[in-house]
Amino acid sequence: MTGRFLAREIADQPGAADWRVLRALTAYRWIVSVIALALIYLDLGARALGITRPELFLIVALGSALHAMGATVTLELRRPALDAQALFQTMTDMTTVGLWMWATGGVSSGLGVLMVFPMIAASLLLNRRMVLLVAALTSIGLLTLEIMRSLSGPDAQALTEAGLLGLLMFAMGLTSHALASRARRSEALARQVGGDLVSLSRLNESIVARIRAGVIAVTGRGAIQLVNPAARRLMALDAGAHGQALTDVAPALAHALAAWQTDPNRHVDPVLTSQGKSISAQFVRLGWGDRAPVLIMLEDADALAQQAQQMKLAALGRLSASIAHEIRNPLNAISNAAQLLEESPDLDTDDQALNAIVRRNAGRIESIVRDVLSLSRPTPSTPVALVLRQELCNVFDQFRESGLSEHCELEVSGVDADLEVMVDPDHLRRILTNLWENSCEHAHTRPVRLTVTAQRADEQVITTLRDNGPGVPDDVSEHIFEPFFTTRATGTGLGLFLARELARHNGGQLTLEPNRDGACFQLQLPARTDNAGESTTP
Repeated sequence: MTGRFLAREIADQPGAADWRVLRALTAYRWIVSVIALALIYLDLGARALGITRPELFLIVALGSALHAMGATVTLELRRPALDAQALFQTMTDMTTVGLWMWATGGVSSGLGVLMVFPMIAASLLLNRRMVLLVAALTSIGLLTLEIMRSLSGPDAQALTEAGLLGLLMFAMGLTSHALASRARRSEALARQVGGDLVSLSRLNESIVARIRAGVIAVTGRGAIQLVNPAARRLMALDAGAHGQALTDVAPALAHALAAWQTDPNRHVDPVLTSQGKSISAQFVRLGWGDRAPVLIMLEDADALAQQAQQMKLAALGRLSASIAHEIRNPLNAISNAAQLLEESPDLDTDDQALNAIVRRNAGRIESIVRDVLSLSRPTPSTPVALVLRQELCNVFDQFRESGLSEHCELEVSGVDADLEVMVDPDHLRRILTNLWENSCEHAHTRPVRLTVTAQRADEQVITTLRDNGPGVPDDVSEHIFEPFFTTRATGTGLGLFLARELARHNGGQLTLEPNRDGACFQLQLPARTDNAGESTTP
């Protein structure tokens, strides 16, 4: 032990509990010294203890008081080391009690009981060898005391009592030391386990904080025990949500949790937050019983649906692209043959009509192939500054030349002549053409009136495109932007989907606005700023 006497096996420095034991021993010494001095001062020593040598008893009592005073000072200074103080004070206390026993009736005086507490303190603070040393020296001192007293007259009973008291010191010291060692090992194990739990808890918190999915842990009483940043972002919770009741901060989620607890096998519908966001929630019970904590996993249902849609579109686009390539080669041959056949002077009127049908349907197939290829390989956008009013008129002129707008009229109202947008010209043309084609094909009134208005809002230009047709039914409006969704037998269902994707590629957005009088779409595109490009399309 390199000269160290303490029984600690895991700590290099004494703990607070060790110093408290030594402080209690010093307080015990003060109490015993004061009582001994009081007995002498009140002249009660002879009757209470049978003191035969009062002068010696008084000197030892004064020495014990001085020892207590010095021990108090060394305790405050914590010098010398605790083990040295413990050994010195214990041996001094044993010597003090032994001298008091010599001044009274020996072991039969009953003062040997005063050795119990110092022996227990020594067993708590010293190692096993030092405890055995203290017990051995105490037993030898007791036997020596009785042997010297028996010189004046043999007393076998006193020698027996001294031996038994010595054995008691050994038994008490070894037992207390064993219990103290076990308590120290248990404390060390508990401290180690506690440290591991703290480290594990911090690791779990770090992992949970970095999970992209929202995580909320709710106690059996419905209080929020843990919430990670993703959950705060999805549910719009503040930092003070920890510890609050789930019903107070997220009532919709609390209602879904209550429904799941009633029937864990039921399907839980997405939760609608106060911001209108749809959240998918999954619940896992952490334990057994109705009061067990519950772990709630949250994900953005809209983002999941969009991700699934993108995966479906990617797979569908690859398949469609391979098919489109196979169709395009024979289609070009058919279109070229029909064009050459049209130049033949031998065609009569009926053959020319049939040839026109061939060319028209070949063009339709070519349009479908082009849309499918756009679905699988969207062209990158190259935004330039365009004068919106002028571009609307140019695109409508091209639309009219294609023969699709025989019964359509364009009315551009409320569009400033100097209002400019940042957009790819070809993408804008395709967006407008797809919207106007839908209007011309679905509107039953003649003429079809296409009305366009636009206004600037911060960094965006909001363009509203409306027609005078029957509008979009409510049961169809939720699906019109889905690919391959169409209400016409001859449609492909890609026009509006591609228009919305092209708007997104240019930093904008295309939405359907509720309107009773005809179909109304809102196209948002970035407005030209002072540091935007200077190129415009005439």
